[in-house]
Amino acid sequence: MKTFSLSLCQACIPQVKAVYMRIGKPRNLRTAGAISFGTPYRQFISVPITDTATADADIWLTW
Repeated sequence: MKTFSLSLCQACIPQVKAVYMRIGKPRNLRTAGAISFGTPYRQFISVPITDTATADADIWLTW
């Protein structure tokens, strides 16, 4: 597991209801990844890193 932190910009806060993160492109919305928690100004996401993940793997954010 790897924990990331993020914050939303002031203009984005009213528009964003949830933030999801995963390693690699999601196949569909059901596989969007781990959901963030916390305030809009400081959110945390714990993402599982698999053994097959490479150092240059893409990190995808979905909101």
